[in-house]
Amino acid sequence: SSISNCSHNFGLASQTRTSEELPRIKAPVFMRDDNDVITPYRMMWPSFWGWLDGEEVTPIQPADAYKVLRRALRIRKDFQSEVANITLTKDQRIEALGEEAGAKPVSELTEDEQATLTAYEEVKVVEVFREKLVEALKGIGDTAEDGSTAQPVFISSGKLYRLDEAKEKVEVVTEHPAAAPVSWPFAHDVRPARKALGIGNCYECHAADSPMFHGTVTAVGPAPDKEPITVSMHTLFFPDTLRMRVWEMFFKLRDAFKIAAFAATGFLSLILLMYLMSGLNRLLNGSRRDQDLD
Repeated sequence: SSISNCSHNFGLASQTRTSEELPRIKAPVFMRDDNDVITPYRMMWPSFWGWLDGEEVTPIQPADAYKVLRRALRIRKDFQSEVANITLTKDQRIEALGEEAGAKPVSELTEDEQATLTAYEEVKVVEVFREKLVEALKGIGDTAEDGSTAQPVFISSGKLYRLDEAKEKVEVVTEHPAAAPVSWPFAHDVRPARKALGIGNCYECHAADSPMFHGTVTAVGPAPDKEPITVSMHTLFFPDTLRMRVWEMFFKLRDAFKIAAFAATGFLSLILLMYLMSGLNRLLNGSRRDQDLD
């Protein structure tokens, strides 16, 4: 969806907040506006608890959800940081690094071992979060009104989380209208013409690795996610990938085409000049013959 009014920098990084604080906003994201013009947008993904009834999601008031979630998720103040805060046990470190390295203190690990441990921890964070999420959704479900068929859900980073039929695991729905991002066009911070995209050369937009076409837009939110929804920028305003690739292929030959065009123009100019000189020569020779006859 799109918000057509000005953003006035709401939610953006400033002296009082960082870019990591919620709501996290991505920019620039290139999309087509109502006039079919490619325009830079800002984009964010909603995050809330709600009731799913059919395909419609009704948000739950944060204060009402907090009463249940504080115990189920063990959240005191900051959802984003606390839900991802886990401490690996010695057995888990050994599982990640092996018997010898897993027994070492973290400070004595090599860079590669620390990277491996960090990757392992990120996976565990998601696993622990989803285990807690089962209890949280069950707790919210217990507050449903008698006779209600609505399911408790959590929405974050473009995904909808709900319990499976057995209510033992979390199902993840990656495409649901309620989880779709919200976007609005840039209203401020317009750059001067000398800094405009494409002012340097055509390749700023049309190169095979141009951020405008090949940049990625990754959904963000408070929930830990090892496989976030990611799309190529061009799919938001130019979904015909084949046509784009063909255009880029021909664009690579643009300089060669210019050289060939100039060479062909020069060659044709020489031919025309030769014909012109030949014509002038014949004209002059004809004039001389006429003078000789006189």
